[in-house]
Amino acid sequence: GELKPNTTLQFYYDAITKAYQRARKMHPESKVNFVGHSIGGWILRCWLKDHLTEEEQQKYVASVTTLGTPHNPPPENSIWKAFDQTRGLLKFVNEEAPGAYIDGVRYTCVVGNATKGRVEGLSVSKPETIESAVAFVSYLPLCGNGEAEGDGIVPVETALMGDERCNKIVIDGAKHSAFLPSPGPSIKLPDDWLWYGSESCMDQWANSALL
Repeated sequence: GELKPNTTLQFYYDAITKAYQRARKMHPESKVNFVGHSIGGWILRCWLKDHLTEEEQQKYVASVTTLGTPHNPPPENSIWKAFDQTRGLLKFVNEEAPGAYIDGVRYTCVVGNATKGRVEGLSVSKPETIESAVAFVSYLPLCGNGEAEGDGIVPVETALMGDERCNKIVIDGAKHSAFLPSPGPSIKLPDDWLWYGSESCMDQWANSALL
């Protein structure tokens, strides 16, 4: 596929634009800290390229932080390399906005390692085995290894950009989200469910990622 974010994901682009304009209006003398979760992280990378000039990037962007974002494609020698779930979107992002490409901006990739993918021992009476099986199915096409460690949706190796200018944080026990998707409203998980937005997790990434 050859999809591009600016035509395929306009809803997300519009949301980022509104949030950015609101932040600039509220704090005109300050730079903006951008935070993107899941695919929002690489949508954000491309939005910065498409919507801000180089001068605006330098003047108004303080940091870019991604939480559980699948930045890296599957390994070149993997059969999953040809099976592009994003239909060209991720390839476009990595070509147009490679790594920590804005000089002087702090980039941070954050990922949890709560769940190791596994399909053996699956049992409906044991929720942890279902979680591991879901992780296996998610990890396999992303990194070519269903038994990797990650946040239950995105494996660690996929979420950490190889760019040495990017700060990398792996949070023990952190999971991808505090909600489960459903045909209707999302299902909220228990308050003690540890994910990137949990207070204890934020303590581990916010202070070092945001300026």
